[in-house]
Amino acid sequence: MSATVARRNAAGVSHEEGSSAVGPLLIATDGSPDCDGAVRATAALATRQQQPVEVLAVLDALVSSRSELGIMSPAVQHERERADALALKVQAQLERLAGNLGWPLDVRVGLPAQTIASRGDLLDAPLIVMGRGTHRLSDRLFGSETVLYVTRRGRVPVWSVPDTFATLPRAAIMAIDFSEHSIHAARAALTLLPDLEEVQLVHSYSARDTPGIMEVDRLERIYDELGVRSEARVVPVILEDRDAGDALVRHAAASTADVIVVGAHGKGYFTRLVSGSVSTRLLRDAVQSLLIVPPSRTADSAQVLHTQGQRVASAGWRALLEEFSSKHTGQSCLLEVDDAAVSAMVQASRHAFIDAAYDPREARITIQVSDLNARGASLTRTIDAVSAVHAARDGARRDFLHVSHGGGQTLLTF
Repeated sequence: MSATVARRNAAGVSHEEGSSAVGPLLIATDGSPDCDGAVRATAALATRQQQPVEVLAVLDALVSSRSELGIMSPAVQHERERADALALKVQAQLERLAGNLGWPLDVRVGLPAQTIASRGDLLDAPLIVMGRGTHRLSDRLFGSETVLYVTRRGRVPVWSVPDTFATLPRAAIMAIDFSEHSIHAARAALTLLPDLEEVQLVHSYSARDTPGIMEVDRLERIYDELGVRSEARVVPVILEDRDAGDALVRHAAASTADVIVVGAHGKGYFTRLVSGSVSTRLLRDAVQSLLIVPPSRTADSAQVLHTQGQRVASAGWRALLEEFSSKHTGQSCLLEVDDAAVSAMVQASRHAFIDAAYDPREARITIQVSDLNARGASLTRTIDAVSAVHAARDGARRDFLHVSHGGGQTLLTF
């Protein structure tokens, strides 16, 4: 179910106080066709905003040998050759798509997500522009979904652009969950993308929570606060669906919007994974470009996750999981695994929960789910080095099982 109300804002243009950064736009590219749209988008935005640009290319580090007595090892020599080849590839892409604009190119060696996020923070860049990859299963397992991890590690908004990009966005879908983070993201998008002619404020709710007409009233109150330029058309949209990612993807598929705006929800592992599941779904399934805006520094430092649940010591993990399993066995769930150490996230949707158990002898938790799309197929997630177990319910009345482990976490959402 959806409800829409079209209005035109009577207020003039308003940008966030102090929101304009002094640094250049930062584009991260590896010279591949996946990044062609990002180059075109950066050129168009830089021309429109009269902003400088810095280009960053990151070379995955090889296991290198240390040079002794000033003699360069073969591994170091090979790394330099790879860096030179990457620089030539990126320069050819820039010349082909943006002409001779004189953008400085910085080639660095390291972990791509960490390097890009750190460089954006250091430059005080207003925006990081990146390409949209293929997002195959192998990409997710081995951590090449770099866009997701840049948004987790940095303070700069990230604009993920498909290779089909042609012109700056004219219509935007802005995901609003009434949190300070989502409203901050909407305000930032109005500053970063100045040519928007239509703004859809989209909220997804579950039928068991709040009647949709009440949410329309809340959206109409919010839109006056955003400072949309007077000629822009503002459309509040209410979607009835407890899965915000699914609702936004379906709405976007039927929309003429060319960018989707979402707010990230803080630095904590638990909140990053909950909100990150929406961004992940949009990156993988939506055809539009995606602008992900981190929280303001003030909001982030004061951010509190509102859940009701229990976090127990390891001696109580077995009983907690037994109780949780008896309550949720057979229910549809979303299983997400986030390993910060290797920048890898795996997501399994459309599964039915079977059970979760803790073996104190092995200090190991297992979570078993069955695939609703393949009769008889099941998936078992084995978790070692568990540090915390948390069964919770959030403000939207969704139940979670959150397991912290090693360098990451596992989240089961119902």
